Amino acid sequence: MKTIVGLGEILIDKFPDYDKPGGAPCNVMYNLARLGHRAYLVSATGQDDAAGVLRDFLHEQQLSQKYLQYVNAPSGTVGVSFEGEEARYDIHENVAWDALARSEVLAMLARQTDA
Repeated sequence: MKTIVGLGEILIDKFPDYDKPGGAPCNVMYNLARLGHRAYLVSATGQDDAAGVLRDFLHEQQLSQKYLQYVNAPSGTVGVSFEGEEARYDIHENVAWDALARSEVLAMLARQTDA
């Protein structure tokens, strides 16, 4: 079992008919945890309704929130639309995971990380 860290976004993909929690680092950590690794997401959410949805998702998926920061910015979202069969992504900027702050806790995690 390895300790693996995903650094980056957790967000809500906003499809035309539904919303779905995700973000590449979050998705990878989810799958690595299912494979039996100690998988930690290092990211940030805002202090808004979307943050509650994202944190509930992590809890339901039994993913650690130990390295998730609360910041004073909106939680990340991506608008997903379709032109025929082609997906189009509208990535909203200046969101919570953009404001991820370095900390001694994260530095300590980095020293214990395999990947």
